[in-house]
Amino acid sequence: MVVIMNHKTKAMIWLSIVLLILLVSKSLWLDPVKGLEGELLKYKDYAQSTAPLKTGALIWDSTIFTYEVVSVKQTTEEGSTKIKYQDQKGEWHEEELQGEYTAKVRSYIFRIFPVRDIRIKGGVNDGK
Repeated sequence: MVVIMNHKTKAMIWLSIVLLILLVSKSLWLDPVKGLEGELLKYKDYAQSTAPLKTGALIWDSTIFTYEVVSVKQTTEEGSTKIKYQDQKGEWHEEELQGEYTAKVRSYIFRIFPVRDIRIKGGVNDGK
């Protein structure tokens, strides 16, 4: 069976392919926050391990969903933030960071398609 495509159909297929390539590039290389050091890196690890717990639905915790931290900010230098996080080696740490922090974690389907943004504010004992 021969499928005949007109010029507009071919253009739409090529446009879809280009947009998919751009989405994959954005999701894999541009979205994840990079170059963090010190307390910002520790809070990033805390947000990464806390995000799946903040979703509240079992479907979000399946293996097709992944989570990437897309921003980390220190909102104030006053006060402190208690965190419990798992580092890249898989070891758990508890620390108290100077200041207050927020992070935005994005959930993806198959590491490519963004689904939801999760905002993490404060630490483990904030109650906020």
